[in-house]
Amino acid sequence: MRVSAAIAAVAYTASIATAQCVSSVGASIQIISPAQGQTLNVGETFRITWNLVNTTPQFNAVNLTFVLSDATNPNNVLPLQNGALVPKTPAIVSDAQAEVTVPNVPSSKFYAVQAQYKDLGAVQKWMGCFSPTFAIGGGSAPVATGAAVTTTKTSGVVGGPVLKVLVGLATAFLLL
Repeated sequence: MRVSAAIAAVAYTASIATAQCVSSVGASIQIISPAQGQTLNVGETFRITWNLVNTTPQFNAVNLTFVLSDATNPNNVLPLQNGALVPKTPAIVSDAQAEVTVPNVPSSKFYAVQAQYKDLGAVQKWMGCFSPTFAIGGGSAPVATGAAVTTTKTSGVVGGPVLKVLVGLATAFLLL
């Protein structure tokens, strides 16, 4: 019973409905591009852009990482194992954009970009914001969901703790 409640909580936090994620200080970002219904192609460079809402100087300096996610089920968006979206230059909130390359993934109409950052509050939990759903064409790699490796502006390579929890809880649920 506890696992089911945990799965429900995780599914909510990984929902396209949480496209705008509000930090504990009231600041947030909202990914606006890629846009709903846009089509990108494998190997293409594209720009992730986001709006800033109620930001503070401290929030503006927060590092962002990005991962491509399978949004087939908008209530349970799962990161792709090969979905790391590494910006040409590391991104912070105040940049409001990052250039990345579409990885080799299967063609589908149901992808989303997830931006991750560590909240500024006392708990410093990982936050995840999602783009609108978009399509990718020209791909042939098999779909594999799971944790992705991402980079930050100050510390090099960082694992996505939220993503690892998602995969772990989903696996535990399937084993019941």
